Amino acid sequence: MLTRKGYYVFRTAGSHSPFDLLAFRRDAIKLIQIKKGCNASIKEIKEIRRFLEDFCPPGVVVELMKVTKIGGRLDYESEVIR
Repeated sequence: MLTRKGYYVFRTAGSHSPFDLLAFRRDAIKLIQIKKGCNASIKEIKEIRRFLEDFCPPGVVVELMKVTKIGGRLDYESEVIR
């Protein structure tokens, strides 16, 4: 999905970082937390907001993406935090 839009994507799932995907394009950077079938916990949201305040430069897009399997296909809901 992101690679088709021209992003170079790094998967960091399991690394204990606040983000599962780091996506870079010449004009944009996206930091994405992916949740399977559930919403992010309050603790995860606080960790992401703390990261934004301490480390994230202006212009970086941060998204929470919820992935749900419906029948045989995946459904994606995305919420931009910043």
